[in-house]
Amino acid sequence: MTTSGAVYVAADTFDPDSDLVVLADMLRQTARSASDNWERINHIRWLTQIAAVCAAEQARLTDQFARAKEAAVQPSSQRAKKELRSTTITEIGLARRESPSQARHHLGLADALSSAMPHLRACLDRGEISEHRAVLITRAASKLSPADRSRLDEKIAPDLPHLGDAETSEKANAIAYELDPELYAARRRKAVSDRRVSLTPAKDGMCWFSALLPAAQGLALHAHLQHFADLDTTDGDTRTRDQKLADELVRLGTGGNVFGCDEDGVPVNLGVRMEIRILMGERALLDDDSTAAYIEGYGPVPADLARKMVGASSQTWIRRLYTDPVTGRLDGMDQRRRDFPDSIKMFLQLRDRRCRTPWCDAPIRHFDHIVGYAIGGETSVENGEGTCAFCDINKAGKGWSYSRNVSDGVITVTTPTGHTYRSVEPSLPAPKPWPTAGVQCTCGAGVTAQ
Repeated sequence: MTTSGAVYVAADTFDPDSDLVVLADMLRQTARSASDNWERINHIRWLTQIAAVCAAEQARLTDQFARAKEAAVQPSSQRAKKELRSTTITEIGLARRESPSQARHHLGLADALSSAMPHLRACLDRGEISEHRAVLITRAASKLSPADRSRLDEKIAPDLPHLGDAETSEKANAIAYELDPELYAARRRKAVSDRRVSLTPAKDGMCWFSALLPAAQGLALHAHLQHFADLDTTDGDTRTRDQKLADELVRLGTGGNVFGCDEDGVPVNLGVRMEIRILMGERALLDDDSTAAYIEGYGPVPADLARKMVGASSQTWIRRLYTDPVTGRLDGMDQRRRDFPDSIKMFLQLRDRRCRTPWCDAPIRHFDHIVGYAIGGETSVENGEGTCAFCDINKAGKGWSYSRNVSDGVITVTTPTGHTYRSVEPSLPAPKPWPTAGVQCTCGAGVTAQ
């Protein structure tokens, strides 16, 4: 089962006679020739330097690509420039097999290295720092004027070969604060306006619940949790201090409606109304089949945990999502619970799980036509896909085209340069057949707790 959204495969291949392919082959052979631990460590060191050199060359090529696109398009307005940058970010991300968010950092690095930070470029080109550390520096300098960016480059360069990740980030930010305190005061106010919470799946049925908060708020919340844990000395309570901190956070966040959990993480009481969508085979739901289930917004969980979550609720509704008996892909669904548009959105959310742009992995924010409605694309499950906000905007860009193979669900993306990439649907729970013949379906269980 796929555990992180769709599996993406680039459709185009490299020329086997390319100099870069030959170079990569030589690199493999040399690295694998190490005969003792001294040579192995030596090769690891050299490969680290070579990776940095490759990053420097990628930055140079990225900058050249972006400048060539701008020269060819010649955007005449700020909106046109923004749209061009967005499509450039998407193409770079696809080429690097990374998300648009990561590609944005790489484009920023390329721009900084080519314009105002020659010392940083030289350090990266010599393999003295990693690409990640270079990104940390350019991120700190991103809002500075070109002149101040050059001053930061000069000040930090002598120390770069000796700094770790945290030290690099701290030093770059400290220099930037000193160079333009007014700018960073404005940035601080902007950061406060961006406060938010997020949820990220973790292993073993756990998740990371994170909050981006002003420092004073975060410290106050943490102090309250610690104070509660120190005061809670109930006889017979076997929870550790960390467990008490976590349980108190949940109690605060739910207004006291959810508190504590059993040994499997299922809440002891659910005193708040909520909806959790669980995708699982009918045998996994109704029998003892161990095929993993899928929770929307989280990912795969063991079947027994999904059954316990369903059983812990005071209200549970079940909607059948039919699978193709040959391919095992989602093929249809009951339309009886909601009107058709909402049902299609729910279907696409469960089928695609994350943005279908290759390597994006961002949460789904929009449901869009694969073949555009304006050019005759149907409003249907077959012609729908889930996308993030960034990729949804880019779809309308000039030179992009999209198609979907109905037989296997693969979406093919063609970029303005003619490169193609394939987005494969996430795999579904594959339930074991019942002992006796019957109708095969996958169940979407919605847990509603009063």
